[in-house]
Amino acid sequence: MARQELKDLSLNELGELLRRQPTDIAVIQQELLHRSLTLIDKEIAQLPKTGCTQAELFRAGYMGLFNAVYNIELARDQRFEDYAKNLIKGELRQHVRDSVNIPSPPQWLEDLNRQISTTVTRLFREKNRFPSVQELADELNITEAGIIEILKARQPVSYIALDRKVRDADPRPVIDYDKITSKESTPFPVQQRIRIAMALEQLADIQQLLAQNLFPDPEREEKQGS
Repeated sequence: MARQELKDLSLNELGELLRRQPTDIAVIQQELLHRSLTLIDKEIAQLPKTGCTQAELFRAGYMGLFNAVYNIELARDQRFEDYAKNLIKGELRQHVRDSVNIPSPPQWLEDLNRQISTTVTRLFREKNRFPSVQELADELNITEAGIIEILKARQPVSYIALDRKVRDADPRPVIDYDKITSKESTPFPVQQRIRIAMALEQLADIQQLLAQNLFPDPEREEKQGS
């Protein structure tokens, strides 16, 4: 297909053409990528003041656009512009939140929170009302203080805002792991299970370090060298 013919098509028409997997697919991909760059600027303009530079936001947005162009089949029935905007937005938000560098809660804490959610749902069905902290503690055999500490690790509590000013006021929960203990004596109390989980996570950290050396990040190496 001639280059001029491609220029006469809209972004959504180019996207539809790309879905058909034509023989000149690379030419269409390059045209679509080049002409869609303005979508990144538009999405960045809608963000609050994130504290990130325009250049790093554009790089993040470009990865979303790049993904949209080269994985067009994942758009399903969406128009290309809508699909690309969604991926650009996702990359921008992820970049801002990654740049804040708030550590994620350990997997075992997420598992305990899942147990709490499941127990709340079950008790609501059985009693036709939501349970108290004491009832949850009895069901899960974890002290009331431990239940409260586990709840601090729920994702919305440590939600990271995009707006820099709002983010400065975001809560930074500190979890006292020593309070998460079994309420009643048991052969395998929760505090012992937590210690085992922590030891396994340390092994996982070593595995992650090895994986990073297999697939090094040039940007991380550049920061470490400066």
